[in-house]
Amino acid sequence: MTPERNDSERATIVDALRAESRYRGWFATIFVTTIAVVYLGSSFPFSLDQFPALQPIGHFVVAFILFAFSLTVVGMMLCVATYVRRRSSGITSLRTVSARRMLRDLNRTFGARVVAVALGGMGDSRILAMRIGTRDVVGVGRGALPFIRREPEGFRYRLAHEYAHLAAGDPLHENWLSVVYTTATLFLSIAYGSALFNMLVALADIGNVGGWPEVRKALFGWMEIGMVANLVLFGSIFLVLMLERRSAVRLREFYADAAATIAVGPIANVFSVTTRDTTALSRFSSRFLGLHPAPATRAIAMTDHSAVYRADMMLFGLLGFFSAFVLEFVLQLLFTSASATLATFDDRRASLWRFLTINSTITSGTIVFGALLLMAVHFLVLTRLAATVRLATKRQQRISLLAAVPPFTAAGALALLMTSEGVLWDLQQSGWNLSRYVIVGWDRLTLHGVALLALCAVIMTLFVLERQSRGSILVLGAIPVLTTLLVGYLLYR
Repeated sequence: MTPERNDSERATIVDALRAESRYRGWFATIFVTTIAVVYLGSSFPFSLDQFPALQPIGHFVVAFILFAFSLTVVGMMLCVATYVRRRSSGITSLRTVSARRMLRDLNRTFGARVVAVALGGMGDSRILAMRIGTRDVVGVGRGALPFIRREPEGFRYRLAHEYAHLAAGDPLHENWLSVVYTTATLFLSIAYGSALFNMLVALADIGNVGGWPEVRKALFGWMEIGMVANLVLFGSIFLVLMLERRSAVRLREFYADAAATIAVGPIANVFSVTTRDTTALSRFSSRFLGLHPAPATRAIAMTDHSAVYRADMMLFGLLGFFSAFVLEFVLQLLFTSASATLATFDDRRASLWRFLTINSTITSGTIVFGALLLMAVHFLVLTRLAATVRLATKRQQRISLLAAVPPFTAAGALALLMTSEGVLWDLQQSGWNLSRYVIVGWDRLTLHGVALLALCAVIMTLFVLERQSRGSILVLGAIPVLTTLLVGYLLYR
């Protein structure tokens, strides 16, 4: 393979890695921020419910302001913690002659200006990409230094792998996402704690009036669904956030491996295929829960790129989850009085037009904001996915990705509906009779179904689209939203 072709392929891989890092980072930021703000605003902590003028949109505005302020505070705290940790790790300049020669070659190959430092003790064999101030840095654990002479080709490969992360800006994106996720975890914990506190206050008031018998009746009666729903809801959200973060990390490792392979050539002994997972549980854990792909999987991915794209399938599930979340949130705001037994389709239609008459600005603004939010997320995810589609040139690879779109997207949407507090409450009101719930709430389920089908169709269209320009991707991202709005208008007019 000619050097020019190597440079072209490496640039393509790095561009895909950069697109993955940038667009998925923005998607994760919007995803996490929206969920954290919605649940903090709807749980009414800090006595927000004492201000009637804020209800209901003002609660979310205040929650967003608090989230933005908390991002700054958490970011400063993490920066201080990182500085203290680096000071204690004994960072010194890496002066090994052979290592510095490798760095000069890789700087020339990647067109970068990266410096290397030694850190940790002799038991630390890590090699990691870092950002110190404004400099791109590769940190080499002192335990990895003997490999410079023992396995020079393998050491060069690991350096090239970290160069690929630095070329894509991964350290900066990871630092930012750490701040966002830490803040979101704090907000979701506060929201869940607020729900528990409100329940305990209600139980205390009941106990003061009726004693333990009334407390037990409430605890195992009308309060039970609230406790279970909140536990399932917040548990599912934490699980989804964890899966998103880990799937993104695994995918970046595959891309960095590909860029390193093109830069320095394939290294047979870097990954051992003899460590392949043997049990179904270990394979599931490695594929969905691990921060790094298994060495055997990384070795297979060198020749079989379908192993790389399987790490990207979680993106479809996350998109389905978030799209259903925004739609369900908007529907709950519009139909606050709807339930499986207390409201019918006619009630919901009358309620919507009554809200439009009483306060058309807030009602229309809620719909428009939800639509714009979904369009932005669709654009980010489709642009991110287009980078993968351009690399998946083989027909079998594209078919594998296409086949994953409907089940993973549907699984994400179904996970949201199964854990939605509003849906669980409506099911309880219908006596857990699924048929009755479907008959009464058919209009809301129809909107979710239309949104899901349109989203799957748009993603699958991206795979066969000849020209994947920003304009065409923007149009594709708007189609599911506009289709859902049109169906909603036809249903409730």
